[in-house]
Amino acid sequence: MAAKTGIEFFAHQSMTMIHTLTVLEKYPGTTWLGTRYRSTQSSPGEWPVSYHGTSKTGANGIIGDHYKPGPGQAYGRGIYSTPDISEANRYAKTFTSSKNGKTYKVVLQNRINPKYRKKYVNDLYWLVPIPKGKSEDEEQEMVERAIRPYGLLLKEV
Repeated sequence: MAAKTGIEFFAHQSMTMIHTLTVLEKYPGTTWLGTRYRSTQSSPGEWPVSYHGTSKTGANGIIGDHYKPGPGQAYGRGIYSTPDISEANRYAKTFTSSKNGKTYKVVLQNRINPKYRKKYVNDLYWLVPIPKGKSEDEEQEMVERAIRPYGLLLKEV
């Protein structure tokens, strides 16, 4: 199923568990989230949804702090995400829950500011470029104005 939100379409598949993250105290304003009433239409100023496949450890670090750019992948240094959850699922790592013994894949659901995003491969990959040479504080500022996780998605495998 595809839904339209944040001005753009994103693919959505059902996930086993969806955990919302506390974001209201972390980031300024709420316009980027859209309205609390989900529909197939976006509201003015709402950022598009993107997904980032990661590991449990990676998700904990991102949620506890912020995204950190890697050394530079296919399209440059920065934060990669996708509007297609099935593509993010390809990059998701598995972990086994110590509570129930089940195995899950980890994907973060984000909102991404279209002003700071570059698109590649027919919109399949979105990159927030973060150039080398910035201080950690400058990088954090660049990341937080451009991509904000707001959901932790776990898919049982």
